[in-house]
Amino acid sequence: MWVKSLRLSLKAGDGRVVLEGTRQGEAHALYARLASLGARPGRLDPAADYVTQAEVRVEYAARNGHNIPARDFRVTYPNKCNLGQDERDRLLREMLIASGVDPSRIGAD
Repeated sequence: MWVKSLRLSLKAGDGRVVLEGTRQGEAHALYARLASLGARPGRLDPAADYVTQAEVRVEYAARNGHNIPARDFRVTYPNKCNLGQDERDRLLREMLIASGVDPSRIGAD
C-alpha cells in the first residue's frame, strides 16, 4: 500500500496543488521535501495548507499462482472515500480504520 498522490488546498488563496508519484512512496517524499522548505518566500507552506485528498494504491501478492489486480482508491476531506462494499474493499476500509484513518469520521470532530 502506498500514496500515489496528495492534493493540497491552499489556505492563503483558492488554489490547489497536486503532488503525484509514479512509484511507491514518491508522493510522500515530495510532500516531505515541500515541508522541509518551510515558509520561504514564494514557497508553499505545508503548515499553512492542508491535504484534502489522498489517492492510495494497494498492490497484492500473487495467490495460488494468480495475480490479483492492484486497487486504487481516494480518501477525500471531509468524509468521502470511493471504496465499495465488496470483500476486498471492506478489508481495505477496516485497515484504514485500524490505522486511525476512518473515512466515515474524517472531519467529524
